[in-house]
Amino acid sequence: MSLENKLTGFAQAVGTDIKNLNTNQGSLSALNTTIKTSIVNAINEVITNTTTNINNAKAEVKADILGGADAAYDTLQEVKAFLQSNDSAISGLLSSIGTRIRYDASQTLNTTQQATACANIGVGNPEVDLLSIYNTAKA
Repeated sequence: MSLENKLTGFAQAVGTDIKNLNTNQGSLSALNTTIKTSIVNAINEVITNTTTNINNAKAEVKADILGGADAAYDTLQEVKAFLQSNDSAISGLLSSIGTRIRYDASQTLNTTQQATACANIGVGNPEVDLLSIYNTAKA
């Protein structure tokens, strides 16, 4: 085999390999990216856009969770510290809520609690003996 034939065979093999690489790589113009000059640049663009989109989504979620909270209470650690520093006030509120008179559900109250609740809403003494008052009035 002559040198010319060997070089021709070599050139054809290299050409076939390049053709296969281009076919397997695909056309850069078919990329769904702005940058179409190289696969590396296109991948870098995708990574940059993905990172930006993730950061934007994180910021939106944070804003939704915080709902405009003051900067002093915009982390869970700050909320925790606030709640811990106001533990007695919170306990007092919970205690007050637990002893309120309900209007949306039945409750069992002792006589003193009933009298206080009735006085607070202007009913007066719920234990008053109206029959006795009536009988006294008619006599």
